[in-house]
Amino acid sequence: MMDEYRIAKRLSYIGKQAKKAGQQYNKKYGKDNWKIGWKWGEDILSREEALNHYETSYVEYFRNNPERLNWLLARASDVYDIAPSDVHSGYDYNKQQGKAFHLQDIAIRRAVRELGKEFRGDHLVQVRQKDCEGVRFNPGIIPFYKPEMIESPKAKGWWKATSIEGFWQSNKVLLVIDDTKKDQK
Repeated sequence: MMDEYRIAKRLSYIGKQAKKAGQQYNKKYGKDNWKIGWKWGEDILSREEALNHYETSYVEYFRNNPERLNWLLARASDVYDIAPSDVHSGYDYNKQQGKAFHLQDIAIRRAVRELGKEFRGDHLVQVRQKDCEGVRFNPGIIPFYKPEMIESPKAKGWWKATSIEGFWQSNKVLLVIDDTKKDQK
């Protein structure tokens, strides 16, 4: 399915401009003629595949830093990114309620489950803002488990270059239908 597409350009952080960017891509390439992918060496990953790497980074981080994991599990009854209602997403990356996507809380939940652990704390812990209790679990801080796979030049932003967010933003590409391949089928 990804072989029907070609890379139109490299992207990075879109944030609040996602809706506007989508409208521009629809206008330029046609609705359903584009999608976002992530480079992985010579390959292109789907969102789900890229999220697997995003999540694996949390699993590896917690394996290598059990004291950090234990700290989180002892305090948090669950984690959230933007709003406490984020917990309603559970383990489903596609279950988004707010205006902005939240991934790190879901990835952390899934990593905790993968490691056979459970939250035992007495309150929700936010993992987004620089002044929140769980800032140390922000994807802009947590290292990406395969930093050599992060595309160069690395995208610049509020994240560390070799962090999970560094991967997410640096490897993001706009894919468009490759008409030359479509005609060959």
